[in-house]
Amino acid sequence: MKLLVVGDPHGYENIKHIAVPKDVDLILIVGDLANSDFVRNIQFRANEMGIKDWRKTFPKKELNKAYTGLVNSAISVLRHFNKFGKPIYFVNGNVMDTDHAKMKKHVLKYNPNIPDFRFAIKKLKNVENISLKRIKFRGIKILGIPYFIGSDWVKGFKSKDVDKINSAKEQEPIIKKLLDANKDIDIVLSHLPPYGI
Repeated sequence: MKLLVVGDPHGYENIKHIAVPKDVDLILIVGDLANSDFVRNIQFRANEMGIKDWRKTFPKKELNKAYTGLVNSAISVLRHFNKFGKPIYFVNGNVMDTDHAKMKKHVLKYNPNIPDFRFAIKKLKNVENISLKRIKFRGIKILGIPYFIGSDWVKGFKSKDVDKINSAKEQEPIIKKLLDANKDIDIVLSHLPPYGI
């Protein structure tokens, strides 16, 4: 079996030159589909101003542009690979905040036209988000591990951020339980690299 594994495309412009060879059986993408340049610029501006939650501080027009850009650029990456007619499995990365519920909390009530990423990928015939899922492809067992904040991250960056520390306490046991329950996995599709790398 031949796999094409794509790491952190960060938008269509970075992958548009990639053609999938005919003998590839499966495409795996480790997250960060979306181009996050605009969002990162907003976040950096917020950090410079000492603002913790950038979403609460910028005009709704900028937030609408940020979220719409994230969703549309992630979808364009999947559409590009989907045109080759191969199955595509991906996991969520840390810059793809395309959860419609989170968007609704911050900006969707001001702009109901932001596309719903989950709905959009359902229209793509060969695409599946396998975050926190176990799937089987031609007898190969694949486990999807999306981005999460782990205690090693908190320790490594000496973070004092209470939200990140609490996220690690909440998220890490979920991932550990998933990994412990799936010892027979052939492929772990993870946004995060293995420990120590």
